[in-house]
Amino acid sequence: MRDLFPEYYRPTDHEFRSLWSSATVVLDASVLLDLYEYSETTIAETFTVLQKLADSNRLWLPHQAALEYQRGRPAAIVSQETEQYDIAYAALPKLRKIADELREKLGQHAYLDPDDTVEIVEKAARDYEDHLKRSKEGHPSLRDRDNIRSRLDALYASRIGQPWSPERSGDVAKDGKERYEREIPPGFADKDKPAHLRYGDLVFWFQVLEFATASSASIIVVTNDAKEDWWTKPKGQLFGPRPELRAEFRAEVGGDFYMYSHDRFMKWAADYLRVGVDQESIDEIRDVRESRAAIGNLDALFGRQYPVFTLPDMSKAISPAMFPKLPNLTATLNLPDFSKIIGQIKFPDYPDLTAILNIPDYSKIFGSLNLPGGNSAPTADIEDGELEDAGDAAAHSVDDDRSPEPESTDDGAGGHEDDDSAPAE
Repeated sequence: MRDLFPEYYRPTDHEFRSLWSSATVVLDASVLLDLYEYSETTIAETFTVLQKLADSNRLWLPHQAALEYQRGRPAAIVSQETEQYDIAYAALPKLRKIADELREKLGQHAYLDPDDTVEIVEKAARDYEDHLKRSKEGHPSLRDRDNIRSRLDALYASRIGQPWSPERSGDVAKDGKERYEREIPPGFADKDKPAHLRYGDLVFWFQVLEFATASSASIIVVTNDAKEDWWTKPKGQLFGPRPELRAEFRAEVGGDFYMYSHDRFMKWAADYLRVGVDQESIDEIRDVRESRAAIGNLDALFGRQYPVFTLPDMSKAISPAMFPKLPNLTATLNLPDFSKIIGQIKFPDYPDLTAILNIPDYSKIFGSLNLPGGNSAPTADIEDGELEDAGDAAAHSVDDDRSPEPESTDDGAGGHEDDDSAPAE
């Protein structure tokens, strides 16, 4: 059966070694844009891996990915310069309020000095504020001098695909309509988007196929997009790249194709390419991907599936306070405070969403709120024989709902097992 259905089988250790020793690596826009959220160490280690691939002429970027990166870069910079600091500063009044409440409520005690206790909390608030000020003052202005883009410019100077003609782009729209109706990956998860945003994933894929055919190259795609039109996801669990993608690549190109999330790619690059990568960097990349996953699933849920949040009974009583961890969702709902009367919303089909919203329990009064359809909330991935939390950020394209998750492995579609992953010679 393996000969008839190779796309459903995990590559052997020998096949992985061969792939990592010769394949061209292709990053998508989601990976490039996430660089703006990493520490200097993680950024440097990512560029070290990419440079090693470039030195052996095994790095290439589709024009579509480069275009989406350029379009998404301003928002990525603004997020780091303003939005993240706004979230951090929002916690400062809460610390001060704790000190005020302790000052009012604590009485004399033989072992718990109220003045000392209050002073500890007040000092924590002062230290926290000083930390935020120092961090913001030391934050480089990427608007004036973007070192990340400068390094990408140098790295991909002669390694970017050419733009398509309007006629070629029109052909993709025709092909895409038929493919999306039949749910042929990738891109069909974007079928409800505006027409000019609908085919970004498909253009990216076709450009990869064209490059691989012209150069007779096997391909490793690195993406933080985890939508179901890229990955097999039975019951919300990631099960590896879609077999249809591997089959189409094999039929069109004749070579091998595989996919990784950025963190999993870095893990295996350390082994197969013999490049130093700290576990802390891998963890940081994974954390960014997983935190983006929660927001990405909510954006898809409320933005695409539910363009109008229709709850008239609550419309006069909902507030930004109910979504402290989801500022974008708060802005979308734009309704006043109901946290004192309505508590934790129950989403039976989206258990992680319940925890993310983090507001008090109103289930005894209102019961459960069921939201049929939509994207599943993050669940566990099957990876290397273990269960680990799955994430999604953000998008394959900046125009997509970025929902990053890692590649997963099993006997049907997946990647490596730790025991079978010695570095390539």
